[in-house]
Formats: sequence, C-alpha cells, structure tokens
Amino acid sequence: MTAAAAGPTLTVIVTRLGIDGGMDRVVEAMAAALADRGGEDVRLICVTTRGRLGKLLSPLVFAGALARCLALGLSGGADVAHLNLATRGSVLRKALMERVLSLVGVPVVVHLHGANFDDYYAACGSFMQAAIRTLFRRATCVVVLGNHWRDFVTRIAGPEVATAIVYNAVPRVPAAAEREDGGVHLVVLGEVGERKGTDVLLDALSLLRGRSVGGWRCTIAGNGAVERFRARAESLGLSGLVTFPGWLDAGAAKMLAGRADIVVLPSRAENLPMSIVEAMAAGKPVVATPVGAVPEILHDGVEGRLVPVGDAGALADALTVLIGDGEMRRRMGEAAAVRHTADLDSAVFIERLVQVWRRAAGRTG
Repeated sequence: MTAAAAGPTLTVIVTRLGIDGGMDRVVEAMAAALADRGGEDVRLICVTTRGRLGKLLSPLVFAGALARCLALGLSGGADVAHLNLATRGSVLRKALMERVLSLVGVPVVVHLHGANFDDYYAACGSFMQAAIRTLFRRATCVVVLGNHWRDFVTRIAGPEVATAIVYNAVPRVPAAAEREDGGVHLVVLGEVGERKGTDVLLDALSLLRGRSVGGWRCTIAGNGAVERFRARAESLGLSGLVTFPGWLDAGAAKMLAGRADIVVLPSRAENLPMSIVEAMAAGKPVVATPVGAVPEILHDGVEGRLVPVGDAGALADALTVLIGDGEMRRRMGEAAAVRHTADLDSAVFIERLVQVWRRAAGRTG
C-alpha cells in the first residue's frame, strides 16, 4: 500500500487493557494496519490501563497511565487520545483519563466497545449513567461499531454528540494450505460461557447427534468456563466430537479460523465480535445471532445464517443444512470475503480512524 502523504506526524495516545482480550486485539490491529499503511504521519503511543497484576495492584497500573498521559500532554507529545471504553471499571478509568487529558489540552476520541454496554447502562445506576453521558458529550468524537450503537449514544447523550462508525477489522486471512481430515469443521472463537451462547451451541450439537447428522467436529477455543462446559459436552455424549483447546493467541486464532469450514457464534449479546470479522477475513460462512452490530455485516442467507438468540433448534437446523451442502458453504464464504474487503479490511479500518483522529486534532487538510 502506498504511504500516506507527508506532513507533520500525528501522535495518538491509545489505551489498552493489557490482558490480551478482544479490545487489545483491536489495538494490535490498529498498530499492524498503520505499519502496512506505510508513511510516518501517524504514531501510536499505547498506554496500559489495567494489566495482569490483579484487582489489588491494577490501580497502580492505572495511576501510571494517568501520569504518562499528563506528561505527554504537558510536553506537547500527544495530539489526540483514543480511549477504548467498555463497561464497569473501564467507565471510571476513561472518565478520569478524559478529565486529565482535557486539562492539558489533548482532544479525546472515545471508542465504544462492550457487548452489552446498552444493558449495562440501563442497570448501572444514576451516578455511572451520568458519568457515561458526560464522557460521550465531552469527547470530540465517539467511535461506534455500527448503527445500533450510534443510535444508543445519541439517544442517551443527545444528537449533538459527534459519532463515527468504524467497523472492527483484520487483514485478509489466506485459506489453509491443507484441509484437515475429520469432516466439516465447526469453529467457535471467544470466551466460553453463556454470553457467547456456549450452552446453546452444545444443545444444538446434541440435537445434531440425535438426528444422526454426521461428518462434523467442533472446536470451541477461548478462555472462561472451559472445564464446566467440557463436562457438559461429555454429559451430552459429545466428548469425541467437541474439543476445548482453551485460549489462543491472535496468530493461533487466525490459523484456526483459516482451517474452519463454518464459524459459529450464537451469542446473547455482542458489540461487533472480532471472531466474526476474522471468519469473514478467512472467507468462511458464519452462523450467528442478530445481536449488536452483527446484522449490519452478516446478512441471513448471504454471508451465512442468522438464528434467534437462545434457540438451539434453529441453530441445529442451520448447521444441518450447511454441514450437508458444500456448495452453499463455498458461496457464502465467497460473499463473506467480498464483504470483508469492502468494509472490514484493516486498510479501510485504519483510514477511517486516521480521519477521525485528524478531525479531532484540527488537521483536516
């Protein structure tokens, strides 16, 4: 890709949790996309706000992040800050960071993550609700992952809040050189638990087994309640068909997505899950639920299937058809790859973010 036009370097503070979750994968995608983009017109300074030191010591990590932001602002070492926002403690951390950064003249962009942020807002109490609204209103721009979240932000904080839709993205993933034996490979990437619908998936797979639908196997990769759901799979008679490798780093997750035949994510709540973006980058059909911004990038019958939340029967029906129809899988996978190139590729993602940062910093040229 050609380098960006020459000009003064735009220095951007970007927050990361430091725990290798989905939000940190977005930050890694930013850095990788900037490297691929070329040029020296944008520089990221990553600031860790929580880390792996546990609840007792994480305030020390955050204090260090605040001190670094203060120093960068006072020295003129930052042009804009990009605060990645999720639920719970993230709200207070980012509200404090916004105040510190604003006091030293650094404009703030808030990037809304969190699968159930709207539900969290409804239940979190008046103090936290006020903090969230104030954070959105003080931000130069709120980056959201789809129209669902834009509507949420403007509904609670007002239509005057500036928003920008920037879908999560990853680079194109080449197809696996060799297809593994063992039948149609179903892959799930994400935290193991009820929010991601692991219970619904296992019930659906049990239905497949009961219907004598053969020729498939399933890998459920992620951290969380792994042992509990491994035991549940065994109790359903799925131990020879379903494996739980645990958490995978980004490289291993991409490799697994490349070797999948169908990627499945029957979540109860999402924002815009990276696992679906990664699946489409690999040209794989996806079976998911219409939650968050998922229906904006995945259209039922085109790039995959959308099934109702919590409906194991509907999920089993969709999987039965796709397992038995290789041509449908190929056609949907090709459509997924086209969709990825148009809206979910890293090059598209980073150019949209750079434009947001430049506007926030007053560099519109």
